[in-house]
Amino acid sequence: MADKQSSGAMKNTINRPVFDMLRVLAAAMVFMIHFAGFRNLPKPQFVFSMFRHFNFGVCIFFVISGYLIMQSVESSSSLKEYFIKRVSRIIPAYYVIIIFAIIVWDLMLGQMPKDTMLGIGWVRYFLFLNGIVPSAEYYHWNDLWGLWTMSCFMLYYLIAPVIRKYIKSYRASLVFLVAVTVFAYGYKAVYYAMLTRYNVPWAAETAGDCAVFNLTSFAFGTVAWYAVREGKDKNYMRLVIAALACFLAAREDTFNRIIWSLLTVAFILAMKDFTYGGRTQRLGGLFSFFSKYSFTVYLVHMPIIELTEYFSEHVMYLGYAPFLAIVLSATVVMTALLHHLVEVPFAKLIKRRRTCQK
Repeated sequence: MADKQSSGAMKNTINRPVFDMLRVLAAAMVFMIHFAGFRNLPKPQFVFSMFRHFNFGVCIFFVISGYLIMQSVESSSSLKEYFIKRVSRIIPAYYVIIIFAIIVWDLMLGQMPKDTMLGIGWVRYFLFLNGIVPSAEYYHWNDLWGLWTMSCFMLYYLIAPVIRKYIKSYRASLVFLVAVTVFAYGYKAVYYAMLTRYNVPWAAETAGDCAVFNLTSFAFGTVAWYAVREGKDKNYMRLVIAALACFLAAREDTFNRIIWSLLTVAFILAMKDFTYGGRTQRLGGLFSFFSKYSFTVYLVHMPIIELTEYFSEHVMYLGYAPFLAIVLSATVVMTALLHHLVEVPFAKLIKRRRTCQK
């Protein structure tokens, strides 16, 4: 009887290889769109067509995080343990990147403008306000090195325990999803109005990057957690497919954040029991290996691309192939250093302290 119960419980989860594949895919998509956008060289049309929607790789990260964050809340013995696990996962490496940005942009290049809307400058990034409060200097104080997404992650980390406390079922999670979507679009409209008031360029696109608006993608993942937990994943899959059909029929441009979020949910639910067979174990090992570094790659690739571009323009000219070689090599080196010198030691320190406290 115990074996049957254990087997039944196991079915109400999503296998790790599914998340490994999605993390690697999302990191690759984000890297490629940023690399393609930062090299001022003529590109074949097929390159543009292939990469132009890859910025939605962040939606994949958000959806799987919406699922895994709820899983983390559920598995944590206390609220304190949950926050320690979540904060220790992103804060150390993220703060290293912020300090590096201060050194490069302020001390070396001296190119950071004044934060005219709040006047708090780098505090925006340290307190994860850059994706919540708009600025008149969007790139510098909201999206330096693509770091707007970190505000999205931290915001959902904060509200996830509240969600778990008050949302008790799959049906309730659907109501939550609708409420979040309505609130998110309303907030986006207010955010857009504030941006246009200060004549911020690309106000509509910028408003789409605010952390509150992107709560919708996390919520899709959270509903998936409730659905899988209660064995309602097929019901949720039907709703996702119906929503996809409606969105695709109603839009000329068939790609946006909602559609990518729905596609990610559909993949997760369709593949939830996926495991690697004998001949594909090595492939699974590769995905697992690269998945471990996906977050670190996400953090370091933009500084590498941007600095390589800067020195290429101001010191020497690089063709496309040398530019790619330098960016890839430096990204690998910086990822390894940040992971093994910052993330791993800090994780071990946290684990050791938790063990001592017990």
